[in-house]
Amino acid sequence: PQFWLILGIAALVIWLKMRKAVPKPTSRDRQITLRGIKVTTKITKSTPAACLRSEGKTFGPDHHEKVPPTLPHGENCECVAEDLNFKIDEFFDPKNKKVETFETDLGPLDALDTRYYKYKLLCSNPEISEAEKASYSELMQRVEVSETFKKLVEAQLNDKEK
Repeated sequence: PQFWLILGIAALVIWLKMRKAVPKPTSRDRQITLRGIKVTTKITKSTPAACLRSEGKTFGPDHHEKVPPTLPHGENCECVAEDLNFKIDEFFDPKNKKVETFETDLGPLDALDTRYYKYKLLCSNPEISEAEKASYSELMQRVEVSETFKKLVEAQLNDKEK
């Protein structure tokens, strides 16, 4: 039993050292770029479900989803397709990471608050099936936001004037 314990610890130490030794991806004098399209829209109570589903997603040959949606999605669609073009060195450099704010009818929000609000809007949208609502509800539960913000979102959704 002691042999297996020592072997396991040795394997763990070797694995941790190798993990730290892996270099960051670099272009090595080549200009490797990530190209694509990012769909953005203002997130409001009146934003259609198709726009909410596509908001913030990236499309293109270098991304998970290859084919971007046809814009406009339909009536009241305010989606904008932005071109993305990153050098791979810039993309993986932590110094280039910027804090994004998103335009909503609640004002500018950070990424977590925006994600929660978007999932909540999708859960309350009549165009969404019950299975999708359950999925978005589960995703919404995983986003950690303050109770104050949750109450603000509930008040916004219950406000019948807008």
